[in-house]
Amino acid sequence: MMRAPTICREPGCRQTNVSGTHYCKKHEQADQRTFARTRDEVDRIYGRVRWFVFRKWILAGRPLCQRINKGVRCTNAATLVHHIYSPRTHPWFFTSERHVLALCSCCHTPEEGTPHWRPGHEYEDEPLHGSWENYGGHADDAPKLLPVTPD
Repeated sequence: MMRAPTICREPGCRQTNVSGTHYCKKHEQADQRTFARTRDEVDRIYGRVRWFVFRKWILAGRPLCQRINKGVRCTNAATLVHHIYSPRTHPWFFTSERHVLALCSCCHTPEEGTPHWRPGHEYEDEPLHGSWENYGGHADDAPKLLPVTPD
């Protein structure tokens, strides 16, 4: 039995859907890419308690957005934790306080990691008070420092 076509579920789209799906041809492909990405190991880490506790600790310690735009620091409340180095290329920095920024949604970039940002120019380098272990993190979750090589 054939079903009557329905409207695509993508907000603002008025196209009819592909048979047996909830989206039109254009948005069906995007939906499949999103679904495939949710199976990615890095995306699964974002759903773990370790990340939620770390995120809460960063936002509590850095309540204001750290982004600097045209020499002026943003004054919005921070709502997102942004990785300076993408967890896909630098997974060892995932819960490193030195390698994340607290940003507002307006200043957050869709890029995965922004290693080209410089402290004092693109963001305010702000130390956190207290330790990750005292906040509920575990010693193995603590930021790992890279070994110092003698000059």
